[in-house]
Amino acid sequence: MARCTLTRLGALAFSAATASLMIPGCTIRINPDAGGTGDPSGEGPAPSDEPAPPTKPVPTADPRDPEALSDEEAFARAIEDADPEEVALATAKTSYALYLIQGSIESHGLAPEALDEGTLSSLVETYAPRALQQAEAWIATIDPAILPATPRGYVVRNECAAEYGCPFVHKVWSETKQTFAICGLNDCGDGRCTICPEWFGPFANIVMKGWCSYVCMVGREAVGSAGTVISAFRGVQVSFKYMDGKLTRI
Repeated sequence: MARCTLTRLGALAFSAATASLMIPGCTIRINPDAGGTGDPSGEGPAPSDEPAPPTKPVPTADPRDPEALSDEEAFARAIEDADPEEVALATAKTSYALYLIQGSIESHGLAPEALDEGTLSSLVETYAPRALQQAEAWIATIDPAILPATPRGYVVRNECAAEYGCPFVHKVWSETKQTFAICGLNDCGDGRCTICPEWFGPFANIVMKGWCSYVCMVGREAVGSAGTVISAFRGVQVSFKYMDGKLTRI
């Protein structure tokens, strides 16, 4: 019995040894490049010796380019290059016309609350042509030497914008020049009733709060004028230009 058992155990051991020789071996390799760079050394790609491409500079506005200037800067540049006498005459004519327009509206007899934008615009269209004609006739009779002497024939009155809320500039189209003209703020007035007694105080401006006048430039040439009138009751503003021989609402 013991001999039979030993014989079976020997047969099993021989079979196991034979099977292990017949099964092919399995080789396991560990990739040292765990990062996936493809470099078996594991050091990664060498840094490039080529210099980085130069960065493109950000363009800046050329102050000599008129298109790079604001409207206010473009107007100041035009005034610097303009004929002082021509600009002084245009300034005086525009202020004269605006004073007449406002005075005519003030004396029209309307109730302040009735002066809405449509009514004010209609009154400007009614009185402005005559006022501009009178301003032209007046300018033709005066000696430019009597006009206020300024270094450039023009003073930009920014305080008028602060006091009356007028725009600093108007940018308007000139049909004659086929380009935009820049109209700069040069004068203003309160349209106060000159025949009213002093104790009227603020009530002297019954209908109109004030006016602002502008001279319009294309390059160094004065090509027209513009104006803004402001009502006293609601602060309604109406602006217009006089250019190319025509009066037009802005």
